[in-house]
Order: sequence, then structure tokens, then C-alpha cells
Amino acid sequence: MPTVDLGNDTVLCFNETLNLDATNANSTYLWSDNSTGPTYIASGSGTIWVQVTNNCGIASDTIVIDNIILSNV
Repeated sequence: MPTVDLGNDTVLCFNETLNLDATNANSTYLWSDNSTGPTYIASGSGTIWVQVTNNCGIASDTIVIDNIILSNV
């Protein structure tokens, strides 16, 4: 069975990115934006999911990313 763990939900600062890695041997990938590589660079807020498929089955995981909005008070 493939395994995937995108980590805990997280908060990013302005212009910060998060590298997500779902790499599994002999697998195919489908991310929430329809990209198909084993890695994904998240740069904004939202819910990101991935589905990993190989001959033994399917695994998926989801992460929620928020952005910190800084303001001058």
C-alpha cells in the first residue's frame, strides 16, 4: 500500500512556501490542482489534497494552510 502524510495543518507568513512530498515508489499522483508530480509547492491558503496510487492500492491525505495577514495597527 502507498503511504502519504502531508503533515499537520499549518500557517504560512507572507511570501512563504511549503514543500509537500508524497513520493512513493512506482506510484502515480493526483493533487487538488490536477498536477501529477510527487511533490507540490504550496504558496497560499487553502485545502490541498493528494491521492497516491500504485499496484497495491490508493492512499490520500489533506492539509489546510492559512496565511498570516500582517497589518499596521
